[in-house]
Amino acid sequence: MKPKKIVIFHDYFRVIGGAEKLVLTMAKHLGADVITAQVNPECIKYTGFDGVKIISLGGISKFAQLLPSACMKRFSRCDFSSKYDFFIFSGSFSIYAAKKHKPNMWYCHTPLKGLYEEPRNNIPVDRMGMNLKEVGENWNEFGEVDPLWSILTHKDKKNNLWKKKEFFETGDILIQSTMQEVKSLYPDLVYENALDFGCGVGRLTNPLGNYFGKVTGVDIAPSMIQLAKQYQKNTNCTFVLNTKPDLSLFGDCQFDFICSFITLQHMSLMYQLEYLKEFARILKPKGLMVFNIPNGLTPKTERKIKEAQAIWQPRKHYFNKGPIMEMHYTGEKTIVEHLKESGIELIQYNCSARGPIISCKYIGFKKHE
Repeated sequence: MKPKKIVIFHDYFRVIGGAEKLVLTMAKHLGADVITAQVNPECIKYTGFDGVKIISLGGISKFAQLLPSACMKRFSRCDFSSKYDFFIFSGSFSIYAAKKHKPNMWYCHTPLKGLYEEPRNNIPVDRMGMNLKEVGENWNEFGEVDPLWSILTHKDKKNNLWKKKEFFETGDILIQSTMQEVKSLYPDLVYENALDFGCGVGRLTNPLGNYFGKVTGVDIAPSMIQLAKQYQKNTNCTFVLNTKPDLSLFGDCQFDFICSFITLQHMSLMYQLEYLKEFARILKPKGLMVFNIPNGLTPKTERKIKEAQAIWQPRKHYFNKGPIMEMHYTGEKTIVEHLKESGIELIQYNCSARGPIISCKYIGFKKHE
């Protein structure tokens, strides 16, 4: 008897999460092909599923807001009914192809968090995020057109209105207050090797050089790294480019201190958790990490958004040709549990309103191995 040809329809592969890993594992063991609305080849090659045949119905949508409608259109129009014997549907949008593809079954994953959780504990459905390559491209463009404002988005500083002295003084103040707090909370810190993750133009990297013997600033955007080298003040600071979804350019237990401010908020949950796991790996035993991630919007901001949604507005901003700055927030429970699993013991974390968002700052050290 001739074996049945099986195909799995899955929404999209922009990033690799649990559902994507499950689909790829299922395809590998069933000998099935995968059909998807769009795929980012960069994220597939890191998963170890290179042997799975993936058929993409179209290119990557640059605008996350248009992703659902693009998926629904592509699935409803496609027809592979004559090429396969059995069809498996995975996700929320792939089922738009079910009418033409029978016999079939639907693998129902956990519904999207955005459909049922409270706003402060989830990532909104329309902000599921770009892949890391897109994030890097956007930030590289920001570094070329308005680098200082893209790092500190004060309303009156857009279009290159930041004065360099004033801008870099904000970094001096932040690092000074951070190190004072660290000194009181964790007197055992060794001041040898530090990492500034998401260094941008070196706003925090340079003042860290006043406290540590060696400081490395790492960023995803070549334009930012170029400017960081141009603005470099301390000779003990170095700046490196990293476009990977990990920190494999650094060895295990390399740093005594890692800090990351207003960086992780610009990437989706999968990348946030992966980089935090990497922080734990490259941190020395008893080393310290300090970072912040928003956990939601302030009540005032939420009200404004609801009011705005009730009013018709042109959608031309979806087609803005300039770089896109994503914002993501993650509940503190998720971050706290992930740090614990990664071997990080929290000393302190607190949440406070910062403009339109509620930002949480986490301070933790790596347990002795």
